[in-house]
Amino acid sequence: MDAVTLLRVEANLRGLTGRDLARRAGIHEATVSRVLNGQITSPESMRRLQRAVHAELFDAGSPAGSPDDPDKAA
Repeated sequence: MDAVTLLRVEANLRGLTGRDLARRAGIHEATVSRVLNGQITSPESMRRLQRAVHAELFDAGSPAGSPDDPDKAA
């Protein structure tokens, strides 16, 4: 399964819409649509969307900036 298909499946399983993903990822809804349709393969957009799909895992866990969150650690 390719990364876009996996992202689409995971978003669907979590009940996330394109609007939800755009809001969580901080990108335009049109960009989300283009990524999920395979029209854009920007690594940065994919990273943002992957984080957006899995955001609830981090929201329920440790606070941002903690050692458990290497992307936010100082």
